[in-house]
Parts: sequence; C-alpha cells; structure tokens
Amino acid sequence: MKRWRRVISGVLLFMLLSAEAWAWLPYRGLNLPQREPKEGVSVIPAYKGGPARGVTPEDTEETAEAPQSYEIAVLAQSLNWSPVLIYEYVKHTIETEWYWGCMKGAQETLRQKSGNDCDQASLLAALLRVSGFPARYVRGSMEFFAGGQSIDMDRARNLLGIDDPAAIADFFRRAGIPYRPILAGGKIENFEVEHIWIETQVPWGNYRGTIIDDSDKSWIGLDTSIKTSDYQYSNLIDIYQEPALSSQLAIVKDEYLNAVRAETPLEYLRALVEGKLSQSHPGRSYGDLMRTRTLPPDILKILPSSLQFTQRSITHEYREIPDELKHKVRFVAGTSGPLPTILFDITLDTLDLSNQMISLSYEAETVEDQAIIDANGGLDNTPAYSVRLRPVLSLNDGMVAAGSDGLAMGTRHDLSIELISPSGPAGVEKITGSLTAGTLVAIGIAAGRVTPSVPPIPQEGGNDGADAGTILSKEAYRYIDRWNHAEEELAALLQFSLSRPIPTVVLAGGVTDVTYQHGMPYSLGWKGVYLDAPLRVIEATPFHSPVTQGEEADRKKTFMQISGMQGSILANRVFEDDFGVEGISAAKLMAVARGMQVPVLSIDKTNISAVLPSLNLWPDMKMDITDAVNQGLGVTAPQSEITYLDWKWTGYIKKDPATEGSGYMLPGEIAGGMTAVSPDNWPSQYLAKVLAKPYSSEYTLVAITYPAHNAVLAAARTTVTGKVLDPDAQVNVNGVQAMMFDNTFTAAGIPLVRGLNTITATATTSKGNIISQSIQVKYKVPLKTYISFPFYGLAVSGPSVDVEGMVSDNLATVEVNGIKAAVSADGRFIARGVALAVGSNLITATAVNQEGEADTFSISVECSTQQTRTIPITITSPQNNAVISRTSVMVTGTITIDDPEVSIKVNGVPAEIYNGQFTANRVSLDEGENSIIVNATDSSGAIGRAEVMVRADTTLPYVTLTANITSGIPDLTTYFAAGTAIPNPVAMYQIDYNGDGVIDYTGTTFEDMQYTYTTGGIYFPTITVTDDQGNVYTDTIAITLLNKDKINALLKGKWEKMKGALIQGDIEGALVYFMERSKERYRSLFAALKDQLPMIFGTFVEFNITDIYEVIAEIEIVANEDGKLYSYPGVFIKDGNGIWKLKNY
Repeated sequence: MKRWRRVISGVLLFMLLSAEAWAWLPYRGLNLPQREPKEGVSVIPAYKGGPARGVTPEDTEETAEAPQSYEIAVLAQSLNWSPVLIYEYVKHTIETEWYWGCMKGAQETLRQKSGNDCDQASLLAALLRVSGFPARYVRGSMEFFAGGQSIDMDRARNLLGIDDPAAIADFFRRAGIPYRPILAGGKIENFEVEHIWIETQVPWGNYRGTIIDDSDKSWIGLDTSIKTSDYQYSNLIDIYQEPALSSQLAIVKDEYLNAVRAETPLEYLRALVEGKLSQSHPGRSYGDLMRTRTLPPDILKILPSSLQFTQRSITHEYREIPDELKHKVRFVAGTSGPLPTILFDITLDTLDLSNQMISLSYEAETVEDQAIIDANGGLDNTPAYSVRLRPVLSLNDGMVAAGSDGLAMGTRHDLSIELISPSGPAGVEKITGSLTAGTLVAIGIAAGRVTPSVPPIPQEGGNDGADAGTILSKEAYRYIDRWNHAEEELAALLQFSLSRPIPTVVLAGGVTDVTYQHGMPYSLGWKGVYLDAPLRVIEATPFHSPVTQGEEADRKKTFMQISGMQGSILANRVFEDDFGVEGISAAKLMAVARGMQVPVLSIDKTNISAVLPSLNLWPDMKMDITDAVNQGLGVTAPQSEITYLDWKWTGYIKKDPATEGSGYMLPGEIAGGMTAVSPDNWPSQYLAKVLAKPYSSEYTLVAITYPAHNAVLAAARTTVTGKVLDPDAQVNVNGVQAMMFDNTFTAAGIPLVRGLNTITATATTSKGNIISQSIQVKYKVPLKTYISFPFYGLAVSGPSVDVEGMVSDNLATVEVNGIKAAVSADGRFIARGVALAVGSNLITATAVNQEGEADTFSISVECSTQQTRTIPITITSPQNNAVISRTSVMVTGTITIDDPEVSIKVNGVPAEIYNGQFTANRVSLDEGENSIIVNATDSSGAIGRAEVMVRADTTLPYVTLTANITSGIPDLTTYFAAGTAIPNPVAMYQIDYNGDGVIDYTGTTFEDMQYTYTTGGIYFPTITVTDDQGNVYTDTIAITLLNKDKINALLKGKWEKMKGALIQGDIEGALVYFMERSKERYRSLFAALKDQLPMIFGTFVEFNITDIYEVIAEIEIVANEDGKLYSYPGVFIKDGNGIWKLKNY
C-alpha cells in the first residue's frame, strides 16, 4: 500500500497573531473588555419630531446591508407590502442573537432566520423600503422595560435566559455589546445597553385600524429584536442536579479518547445519559434534559405606538449603517523574507462573505505563462518550474482581488485573514498562514448559522456535480454547520446561553507534496484533502443562578472540553460521511495511539525540557508546543509517530487549563482533519480526480443552477437549468432529455408531487462517463383564491346570486358568505344561492387548505330589482375540450356591444377589443384540465359570460413568439422574439407577420425582427420553426391596432365629464374618472384650489390623443391662457378591469 509523509506544502500553516498570546488556541472565547454605550451630542430623530422629518430619496434606496433584492421583494410582496405584516413577520420569525454591529445584513438575517438588533433593523428597513416606505436607522441606548413580575430585570432575564444580573453583565461584555449596569441599593436593577432600531414613515391611521388611505403620514420608531412577549422556558431536569447523570459527563471527558469509537463525543454522551435515565427516571428521555424556549406570538395587527424599551439616549440617525458598525474581513496576500511584498490587500464586509463560496486560486502571471499552461493542457498538467502564477481571491466565481505580482509555481507565500469587529481593537483577530502557489483553497466564513443547508456529497456516483472549489466550500460549511448544532445541543444540555461575537473561519484544500530539483519546485503531487478551523470563538454563560463558583467553572470547562473534542472528531467525520474516506484528526489520533499502546504524554513546564526533544515532531510543532507551555497551557502528544492507514504523521492537543480553550493540532498546524487514505484507494475515483485536478475540465461536471436545493416551488411542473463543463455531454433530468446550449442545459416540464421531490441531473460525457447531481425541492400549492363572477361593482338583480371563482389548491375548502362551495378538480368553485339585500353587498370567498392556511377574496356588488341585461359573447378559440401543448394559450372570440367601453377579462386577464372581436394573449394554463372563463361588463351594468374547457400538456416541446407591444394605434412598429423549448437544433425560422398565410421571412436566425402595422384591425403573426429532424412547431399571438378616433372620442368624453364636474365644484364626481392610486393626490390638490377650479378648467379648450400602446394612452390638453395656447401632457391607463382611467395630467 502506498504511503506518503512528505512536506505538506499545500496545507495552511496558520497561527494566531494576538495581543493575548503567541500560542494560538483556535477554539476559545474572546474575553472582550467591557465597553460602555457611546456618548455624544444627542440628536432628535424624525419620529420624535426632529428637524429631518422630510423624506429624501436616500430614505427609500437600497444600501449594502439592506438591499432591495429579488429575495427581499418576493417576501415583501407575500406580505402585501404592508408595514404591519412586515413588522409582525420580522418580530415573530427572526430569532434574536446577541453581538455588536452589523454582521449579517438583511439577506443573511432572512436566510438564517436570526440576527441581532442591527441586522434585524437592516431586514426591517429593506422590506419597508422595497415596499415604498422610507426607513432610517436610529442608534442610542436603552433600558429594559419591566418583565412578568413588574421588575425591569425580569425582562432582561427572560430575553437572555440568564438569571444572575452579574452573569448578564458578563454576557454583554463577552458578546461585545456596550453596556452600563444601573445600580440601586448596591445591586444591579437594570442595564443601559447600546442599541440600534429603525424609524419609518407610514400612513398612521391605516396601521391603527382606521380607513385605508395615504393621509396622516407619521414617522414612528420600530424594533423587533427586543421581543414584546415573554419566552416560555422548559423546566424539566437539570443534569447537574442529578449525580447519576452528571457523572456521565466525566466519563466522556476522561474515557472517550481511550479508543476509536463509532459515535461522536456528543453521541457517546447521549447514549450514556439515556442509559442512566432509563434507570433513574423511567419514561424520561434525553430530550427532557434540554433547556428549550418558545416565543408565544404577539399579534396585534397594528403597529405599536411606542417602543418596547426605555430610550435613554439617541446619538445618531443614519440612512445606512456606517463602516464603524460593520464587521469586516481583510485579506492580505504577500511574501515574507528580506524583501517582503504585498500581492493584494482587500477589506470586504462580512455580510457579503457569510455563507458564500470564497476561494484562493491562481492564474498565469503573463500571456507567455498562459501559453505554456495551454500547451500543457491546463495548470494541473503544467510543470511547476515552467510558469509563474499570481494569487486570485474569488467570491462566488467572481474575482475580487488579484496579485500585483507573480510567484514561481510551487513556492510559498503568506495569506492573512483579519476579522475586524465593531467591538474595538480587542475584537480584531488575525490569522496568518503559508500557501503553495498553484493549489486551491476554499475559505468558509459563517456569521452565525450556516444556510441554506448544504446537502451531503453522495458517495456513489463520484461527486455532487460541483467543481473542486464548490466541493471544498461545501465541506467547510457542512463542518461549521455540524459543529454549530453540536454546540447548541450541548449548551441546551448544560444550560448555557451562547453568543458568537465574530464569525467562524474554516478552510478546506489539498494536501500537496512539492518535489524539488536544484532547490526549485519541480512538481506538485496531490495527496488528499485537509480541513482547518483556525478560528472559532464561542462565549457561554450559564442560565441558572445562584450556582457555586466551582460549579459554574466546571460547567463552562465541561462545555468547552466536550465541544472542542466534538469539533475535532467532526473534522475527520466530514470526510468519512461525505467522501466515504477514512479521516484523521488530533482527537482520533489520540484514540488510535492508545489503541496501538503508544504512550500519550502530558507536557508542561516541569517536563518539557526532557520530553520535547525526544518527540518526532516538526520544528514548527515543537516551537508551538514550547510557546504553549511557557504560557501555562497543557499539551498532550503521542510519544512516537502514528501510522493510520496511509497516513503517517503525528499531532498534539493544547489546552488552557483555566478555560479548556483548545487546539487539536495536526502537522502544518492544522486545527482540523485530513483524509487518511491514499487517493488511489478512494471509493470514488471520480471525486478523487476532480479534487486532484481543481483547474482541469478533463472531467465533465454537472451542476443544477435552478431551482435551488430545498427550494419551495409553487407549480406542479418546473424547469430545471444547470451547467456542464463538457458542451458535448448529454443531460437527462428525471427522465426528461435536456436541451443543450454551449455549457448550459434546460429541461422543461419536470413533474412534481406534493411534498418533497428529488431532482437528479445525469450527464453522460462524450467519453461515456456518467455523473449526476441531486437536489431536493418541495412542491407546495400556494393558496390563492379569487371570485370571477360576479364582478366588482356589478349591478345584480334578484335576491341571490351564484358565485363562481378559482382556488389554486383544489383540495382546499371554500366558503362564500357562509355558503360552502363545490370545488372541482381544476380548482373552479361555485357557491349557489348566496343571499343579497337591496343595495350594496360584500361577497367574501374564504379558502382554507389542509395545513390550515387561509386566503380570502372580497368584492362589492349592487343588488337591485331591475333585470340585468345580458351581453352576447362567444369564445371562438380554443375550442371546447381542445388539447393545448404549451403552458399558455391565446383566446379569441366575438362580442355584441352597444356601449363604447366594455371590460372583458379572460381568467382575470383583460382582453383587447376591436369591432366586436376580442383577443387575450398568453392565458396561463396548468398541467391537466383548465377552465377558460370570459366575463364581460359594460358601464350600464350589463354582463356576459362564456366558458370552455381545455386540457394542457405542458411537457411537449414548443416554441414561443413574443412581441414588445401587442396593442396600439397605427403606425405601430413591433419587435418580435422567439423562444424555443425543443430537443433538437433549429434549422429554419419562418414568420407570417399578418397571419394571412403569406410568409414574410425565412432564415436560420431570428434576431432584430420588426414589422410596422399601418391599418387598424387584429393581426395574428405566426412563427414556424423547423428543427434539423424536420419537426415543425408553430405559435401565434394577436396584435391589435385600435381605432384612434374612437378611443379619442371615448377618452375626450371622460375628460369633458371630469372637467364639467370640477367646474361645478363636484370634486368627488370628478375623481370617479381617476385611477385609484391617483385619487388622493388629486383630491388634496383640487380641495386646495377649489375656488379657482372653474377658472382653471374653463381655459382647457382642446383634447387630443398623441399615442396609445398597450394599456397606456398619452394625451395632450390645450389651454387658452390670455389668448395664448399652451399644451399640457397627460396619461390615461386601463385599470385592472380594462376601463380607461386618468392617471395624471
């Protein structure tokens, strides 16, 4: 069996540069000094009547910590853009953590569902701003309100889960939060804590339960991190109050490393405790020992009128979080020696780095170097002596820094990572290590939790479809995630509150053997993978008080000892669980040594001079041990080198006896683990080859880019897209052959079942290799309901009406004004005999799904004793029971009308009308049976309805013709584009612009296609696409050219009626002709000018339409002012019912 034990030049030799000590302990607390709240000139924020009450554009713009991203916008939309729902969402969904400053930002806080005051404020600001509400940050200091027993300290105790005020003070100090205890009678009765919250301007009346409008806008202060209801804590068994149970902690600490075990230390402890519980507490479980808490919802459906704490001081009002409050990471690459150089030096916000893919790789220094690399078939195949490389720092595949100079491949250079927190100089931590030019290192930085959850890398099939950088990055974050969960479980068992004042850093890379000739690097050989956690900070404060000083110290040391041991074991477990490859860590090394009867020595000041020289250790390891012992740390190490499978090295453990802060060290000062099996013997040779050649495209890799792993999808079918490195590969997704375009693939119509679904993309390379990636998604039908008949505002005759509509989930129950509706398989519902009273009636449909979620839709109708007229309407296409092989369909029909303005909706989509014909493009279809319902109404209240059933098969190939404008007035120039979802390459495009059967264009491309329509009417441009196998696909849309004179007459009539009402002083009568969202602005304007309205509107003498496109009509109003003619522009827009309304003028 091949063995290897060369200089591992690719491993980072990281050591901590700290004011505390030279001997670096990777796992420990920061023990920050106390800082008091910042003092300065007090400011008066807008919500307290300050001078900056006016809204500026900056108040609604996105910032780095509060971006208006798609993710934020989708959430805000799901909350109906409502400040109340946004506030309630953040308050109830985001768990409060305790650290100082902005570490995560809005997006990471949302993804992790946790964050401190500043990060929750950022999320709240982002959601409000994207919803159109201005928001600012406020910084000051606060005191806690009284808690459940009307004692201020009870509120702090409940929020933090810590009983003792002195322990609370220590918690704030360790978390880096500026605070000042408030004393009374020699005791702490409260705390003044520096804090960040927001202020926003909203229509105050709306959010206190009154009529909805835009009036009475006021600035208010909001905070979600100080929860408004009390946490409820479990109060079962304290393990320290049960000697039979607490004794198991000592067994784990003392005995776990005596043998190699299948369980992790925490799993081992769990089994021991459960065994004792079954004897001492029958019926109890390990979970009963966990201290847990829940937060009862506090749903008021209004915004609070005041903040939930006492504001002691206000020192700043910000539109964005300043740099002094942001956590940052500084990366510096350089060379040391007589002539040190800086290759790059860049500082980035931690919020941009957390849970992102960060890597340090290398590129050719010059064009000549790149030519040599190309000639050798890639960097992985290039002799080290032949090229120079420059280091490149990348973030999510995008370069953020590149070296200003190059290095010979295989030579060493330094990389330092400096974590800069807002907690002052003591909160700055710097780690520096040595890298080999030409390797690849993934850097994982996690501010708190790891999210989204990272799926394990399958052992069968070779890899997860990712490239080497992605695989290493996933391993780094999975390691952090597993250790996070272990810490949280152990803290719940031992009853601690945790804080993580700075991010965790983990690196993953290749163990590289550099060979030399004539003192110069000659070649690089890949020997495996390492994982290194050079910096992980945790602060633990006990829940309970009073406890004896000895018990508190023992709890803390037990927590740190078991957690440190767990972290070391996990560093070998990630390789064993994810790669199927045995790993080694310092903790496992001790167990292996004891199993081999190799003595494990304890080294301290009394014996270091005698013991250390006899150990077979690298010089840097001996230096680190010497530094550790000199500073009072204890060290344990095997007496001799250990051979474990293909790994032959040694390691050691160093600990602080006062705190149990620790470093579980392997060669190269790796605080983590390594693979212990030669790559030749890995069960997945594909995975070994991908990692061995991180710069190579020799092996085709497949990666699904959409949907995301663990995504929640709202449709029964989805389109899957992704990337492959080999453009000649064939990709199959869940049995559907994907279409290829260069290095991307698309598979449309992948069916989903309710609940969890596995999507697997399988690529077959041109060489016959088969690789795959799998993700999981959840299909959940979003609950939406609407009423399609009767329409809003419709005049209905008779004592009752049959109410029809659609519900997105056909398994939901629907009631309409208390009448249970019948729901069909396609989601249509009908509630018969809904009672009406003469006058205005509110009709509400309420849908409830199987999860208990509800959705409502309401309309208002007028009931009269007069018979309602019927509008004759017919659907001409598609035919009843037609089969549609696409996800949408064009609907056409005829209508007999007398009114100059009729609203026609097709499944809720407004249709275009011309000379008794109507058309609606792209009416959406779901897989299976669909109802197409056309409803019409005119200004007199007459109604019409038509319906057909069609069946959609959305899995079949299809082409799509789109146009930038589908309605307007002559002359109308329209640009066309074609989309294809067909399995074979396109051989020919043809288009008939008029739909008259005459082909206007034939070619092999379809770019910059345009056509000008000069005459009114409805045109049906049709595209025909032929693939290289002779298959033919078509698509047709409708282009409607409206009659300008008729529209002009219609809109002029509305203008004249509006103008006449204003001349008569009837403001409300005039506002009938305005869009809903424009009414309030013009109501205020007209009221202010009420006495002048007859004179103003008496000057308007002419009305003209200048242009019409889609739902917009641009108008010109001509006024005669003192004998001179002036032109004023205006806009009419079709509302959601297809009725022209005035937007502005």
